[in-house]
Amino acid sequence: MGAGHQAGFGRVLVGGDDVDLLQKLRTSYGTGTTIVAVGAGQYVGHVQQVVKARNDAGDSGVRYWSLDDSGLDFLGCDWHYSAHDDRIIADRLTSFIAGLPTGW
Repeated sequence: MGAGHQAGFGRVLVGGDDVDLLQKLRTSYGTGTTIVAVGAGQYVGHVQQVVKARNDAGDSGVRYWSLDDSGLDFLGCDWHYSAHDDRIIADRLTSFIAGLPTGW
């Protein structure tokens, strides 16, 4: 993946402006908020790189969570997640979040 694509992956078009999404979230919610970026399928490497760049820049509050698709049936519309898959994903994400130092 080229450097230009990597830089753009953490960005989003908002109201006609190209805004760094993670920086916008950090600015809105502060350094005390943990931001979880989820990587799945073909986007795993991209998301990992964006999180690593934020961590390398000193933002240790951005965490990566890999969406493990084992046990999912993908029987939702057009091979999207089904209600069964949503429950499995929710349980896995809940376990991940429980292990973070959120203070919840």
